[in-house]
Amino acid sequence: MRHELTATENLLRCSGLWSTSVPSPSALASTVPFAADTLAFHDWLQFLFIPRLRSLIASGLPLPAVCGLAPMAEVFLRQRGVQLPELLVRLRTIDQLVTDND
Repeated sequence: MRHELTATENLLRCSGLWSTSVPSPSALASTVPFAADTLAFHDWLQFLFIPRLRSLIASGLPLPAVCGLAPMAEVFLRQRGVQLPELLVRLRTIDQLVTDND
């Protein structure tokens, strides 16, 4: 899982979807799935999802029971007109690893 998270981060960086500015605390505090009301999907990955999963892994805590990153990424990429199949592959792998973790 750590490898997939790092690979996802690298893909976001290389594709220009990695931000250098941190969103506001209120944007990060969204309770809407994927913080869709306050963050772009790639920002949610960068500032919430990747750090949270890394923290869970480092602490030995259980991962979420279900993960649906790939479908959300498909919508996000389609809306932006971006072709990034490598990211979809990585996110599908993360989805599967989380689902199989039980």
